[in-house]
Order: sequence, then C-alpha cells, then structure tokens
Amino acid sequence: MAIFFDAILAAATTAELIAGLYEKALPALTFALSKHVADTNPLFDAPSVRLCRIALLELDDLNAFGEQAVAALLDDKA
Repeated sequence: MAIFFDAILAAATTAELIAGLYEKALPALTFALSKHVADTNPLFDAPSVRLCRIALLELDDLNAFGEQAVAALLDDKA
C-alpha cells in the first residue's frame, strides 16, 4: 500500500494526483469499508460497523466532489 500511495504522491501533475486520489484510492477505500460492513455481524461488532457507516457517508461526498474535480481537470486525451 505504501508503494501505491508513493506513486500517487509522485504524480507529475495536479491532474494526475487528483485522478490517483479520486479514481483509485477513494473508490478502493469505499469498497473496503462497504465490504467490511457487509461481511461483519452488526451485533457482534457494532462499533466498527457504525464507524464504517459514518465514514461511508463522508466518502460519498468526497467521491462526488472527486468526480467533478476529475471531470474539470482531465479531458479525453489525458
């Protein structure tokens, strides 16, 4: 994972940095949290399920903003 984020941080342009964050990193985090909520028994591990659900609400907003940022910075050629 460190190599993955190092590659994002080493992006040559702002557009590449934004694309790495909003098209790769945040969707992967959203998927992982959603999978944890789906796979975990909410009675057994209620605290982590609750935190994941709250985080997913925030990630929905971040992903929506990211879609707009990527659309504004990247064209079809990029």
